[in-house]
Amino acid sequence: LRGQPLLHLKAPRAVLDQRIQERVDRMWREGLVDEVRALVQVGLREGRTASRALGYAQVLIVGAVLTVLTGLVFGPVLGEGSLLALFGLLSLAMFALGLVYGPLGAWMAGVFPVTVRYTGISLAFNGGGVIGGALAPIGAQWLSAGGDIALTGLILSAAGVVTFLGLVLIRNKPVRAA
Repeated sequence: LRGQPLLHLKAPRAVLDQRIQERVDRMWREGLVDEVRALVQVGLREGRTASRALGYAQVLIVGAVLTVLTGLVFGPVLGEGSLLALFGLLSLAMFALGLVYGPLGAWMAGVFPVTVRYTGISLAFNGGGVIGGALAPIGAQWLSAGGDIALTGLILSAAGVVTFLGLVLIRNKPVRAA
């Protein structure tokens, strides 16, 4: 950014803390608790919040279906040896990956109640990372060692099926207060 004007605002920590405290005090005085109670009474917990509205879940489902399809063509395309086909396969895989990982964080935030949200998301995301990042390559290598590279795509398809089933099963469940 050489030659470009740079502007940033910085306030002393004590000033920021004071402003935050004043805002919180004002919110309490102006009826924050009553507002939240009113929202709960009109059905906010059971309503279509962002995580259950049209969007996140549907994009994840499309990503899961594309992941299944990518897994089914994975082996045959790799066995074909065509650079153009390989490029198409990798493009499809990356597109599916974007559809799954793009909305995942926002969707998962609505799945867990606020009191356990960060723990729930961390356990789910890191557990999936261990399985997908550690066990999947070992399984793929084991399957391809037999000479049938088409079997390696089945791991990808299986991950897509599990994702799809999880989304369908949890999709319309309201978030409960813990």
